[in-house]
Amino acid sequence: MPCNFSYSHYEKILKDAKRLGYRIVTCGDFAKKQPKPPYIVLRHDIEFYPDRAAELAKIERRLGVKSTYFVRLHANEYNPFGYKTYDALKIIASCGHEIGLHEESTDFSRIFREDLAGVLRRDKAVLELLLGKKVRGFSSHRDFTGYDNLALWRKNNPKKYGFEYHAYEDRFFKGATYVSDSLVSWKSYENGRLTHRKDCLCKYVAERKPRIYALVHPRGWHQHSYHTR
Repeated sequence: MPCNFSYSHYEKILKDAKRLGYRIVTCGDFAKKQPKPPYIVLRHDIEFYPDRAAELAKIERRLGVKSTYFVRLHANEYNPFGYKTYDALKIIASCGHEIGLHEESTDFSRIFREDLAGVLRRDKAVLELLLGKKVRGFSSHRDFTGYDNLALWRKNNPKKYGFEYHAYEDRFFKGATYVSDSLVSWKSYENGRLTHRKDCLCKYVAERKPRIYALVHPRGWHQHSYHTR
């Protein structure tokens, strides 16, 4: 199968990973206890199209795989409390996946001149109310505001705000191959350093990289083939 952004190719990637003996774990489970290699820490940032996130979640459930989905609360593109998005989040949760916060507290606090810590704690409480369960972790969203939502976490421990982890901690990247399909184009980092490779996640699985940290954005995946660049 050629590399593309179809659901069938995503399913094949996971099947190949399982066949090759990879343990596929959530960010929360990895933060709690790092598994023995080979493993894949599987993460999704829902920046757009929660319905596509639900489709990936159902594929993973069929294969007995669990991953982490980070959801935004301030996206203009979707409303977590809206009918369609709420339904998608319910599907993701019913599949047994972890749901965390895709935080943009620096953006929000500076734009509206609100207390940053207050924004973050409020967002966590709102998402927990929506889900009916504890939110263990978060990933920082990168938007077009010019502010760096990651800056806060270079000096602060997420536990200070009631979280167990954040998705950009060094422990996720140390000794690992980080593969992301950001903006529907693959890129990779080795031990935190950007490489020149633009290969699909399936290539790293086929090479049996022992430690893979994979970020798969639902926005780019479709029922029908969408070939990689």
